[in-house]
Amino acid sequence: MADLKLPKEIASYLLLQIDETKNGLYRVVAKEIRGFLQQNNLGEEIAKALGHLSVEIKTEIRFVPIDGPARSSKLGPPEVRSSVQVISRRDPTRTRAEEAIRIASGGPLAC
Repeated sequence: MADLKLPKEIASYLLLQIDETKNGLYRVVAKEIRGFLQQNNLGEEIAKALGHLSVEIKTEIRFVPIDGPARSSKLGPPEVRSSVQVISRRDPTRTRAEEAIRIASGGPLAC
């Protein structure tokens, strides 16, 4: 019985069923993703979230000449200092739960 082989028709039928199942699964996933993206305007939601943030970036780059006996007009590696500060305009008196309820009810996003 271990040497029993499936006829070609049965093997091809099984492969066809597997392929149809795979295609059906892709269709369902694509339909769900399309529905989600149509319901939610992702660009608008990102714009709302970023509208409540201020990002301040300060960068200072200094080119310092090389010191030493072989000093020439060559510059050494630059010294780079930078700082980033994100400022939120969210109401600090609200709890996260209150924020979540406000967002779920269609209110503007706050980060």
